[in-house]
Amino acid sequence: KPSPCFHKTCDYSRSSEVSGQNDSMDSGPKGKEQAKRLYEERRQKLLLQKMELEIEKERLQHLLAKQEAKLLLKQQQLHQSRLDYNRLVAQILSNSDLEGRKLFSVLAYTVGKWHDSCGKQQRKPVCDRKKGIRKAEW
Repeated sequence: KPSPCFHKTCDYSRSSEVSGQNDSMDSGPKGKEQAKRLYEERRQKLLLQKMELEIEKERLQHLLAKQEAKLLLKQQQLHQSRLDYNRLVAQILSNSDLEGRKLFSVLAYTVGKWHDSCGKQQRKPVCDRKKGIRKAEW
């Protein structure tokens, strides 16, 4: 979003151009001097606009870098969460008793609810017929 002063400068510059057209119609040294002055004013305003745009560009680049860093952190956290989840699932599945399987079912259900509430990719529960338990697919 451009800074408010950018628009003011731009509007002022346009009004100077219109008045400059009328003033430059005058012939003679006074008209040439005034045209030269208007040219310099416009040039200065354009330089100011250029500087404002460069500042805005730097601000946006900084904001983009910040957002990219945030995204990278979230991706790393998600990856770690998946690793932890898979490690826990493997640990539960290695425990062959009924309690371990019940715990896994509760865990799969809880993770599914968490993902649904966050608007993340939904898990698809799949029945593992060999062990008679539900498992989650990502």
